[in-house]
Amino acid sequence: MPQPPQLPPKPTAYAQQPQQQQPPPMAPRSQMQQAQLQTASPRASMHVQPAFYTHPVAAGSDPSLNGRMHAGTNLRSSGAYQHQIVMQPDPAMTQMAAHATAAPQSRRTSHLPDSAAYGATGLKNFGNTCFMNSVIQCLAGTGPMTRYFMRGEWKKDLLRDSSARSDVAVEFARLLESMWRGQYASISPIGFRAAVAKCSEQFKGNEQEDAHEFASFLLDALHESLNHVRPRPPPERELTADEELQFERLPDAQQAALQWARFTRRNWSIVTSIFQGQIQSRLTCLSCKHTSTTYHTFSELSVPIPSGNSKQASALVRKSQARNAPVNIYQCLDAYSETEILDGDNKWLCPRCKTKRKATKRLLVARLPL
Repeated sequence: MPQPPQLPPKPTAYAQQPQQQQPPPMAPRSQMQQAQLQTASPRASMHVQPAFYTHPVAAGSDPSLNGRMHAGTNLRSSGAYQHQIVMQPDPAMTQMAAHATAAPQSRRTSHLPDSAAYGATGLKNFGNTCFMNSVIQCLAGTGPMTRYFMRGEWKKDLLRDSSARSDVAVEFARLLESMWRGQYASISPIGFRAAVAKCSEQFKGNEQEDAHEFASFLLDALHESLNHVRPRPPPERELTADEELQFERLPDAQQAALQWARFTRRNWSIVTSIFQGQIQSRLTCLSCKHTSTTYHTFSELSVPIPSGNSKQASALVRKSQARNAPVNIYQCLDAYSETEILDGDNKWLCPRCKTKRKATKRLLVARLPL
């Protein structure tokens, strides 16, 4: 066997440290390995850009992700989604930003600015409008949405009419571009605020309002003005009794997919792609075991915070409370999905029994937002 070549002599400073071991000698690379090193491209960037308008698909036959979330499993590493969300700037964006900075002032660009000022622009308050600015900053920090507006994708989806909601979308796009240019430390969202006041009486003044209500209003306005399902088909008809029976026999994943397809036939926008999910609600008659399953979309989810003394508290929550450990989000989701007993005045009118029966009701997250 040929002996591997020896490494060159160690530097003096390295030789004076006897406690450190010398690295083992390396075997010479073959000609094929040398060719691969010479032709290999630079290391791929860790920044993954998700495609716009892609349906996040849950892994497994059961669309509910509550069990996996309770186990603390990373949804992305477990394959829960086909596309990942990336919040950090990627090198390609920074390279485009350099070109955008050198462009003439008369030409409006849709690229991100230099990474040195990446999203560092603040917003000034008008009286008590911090609720509005906080929501804007949250949306401006959502990577897929920022790229959608900064690349000009919204222009082809904008509903070309004179409605106030379209003005909100236009001013929001202009505001994002001003925020991400990085030219100023802070700016005043005057145009955006005027468009919001024109569209909603509630947010017209300078009084303090609820940030949650403003977020719901803004997402709804953006969805309605950027919904690219045109012309919009009429609403789906209700299922007949026979169709409902056939629907109940389907697996949960197939039920959720059918109902999501019914919804997206009339609604598909950047808001749907990122912020909307799906809830499954199932009623079960305790007498005849008949079930009734419905699905509805959501862009916000209010979950209870269980305590050790509450009915929603599981054994894990009580054990955490005994150790003075804080309740985590997975326990809150478990409490949200706890089975509820419908009895007394809340009995369910069972379609099969034709009378009110004691039943159970359970909510599950069938599809998470992106």
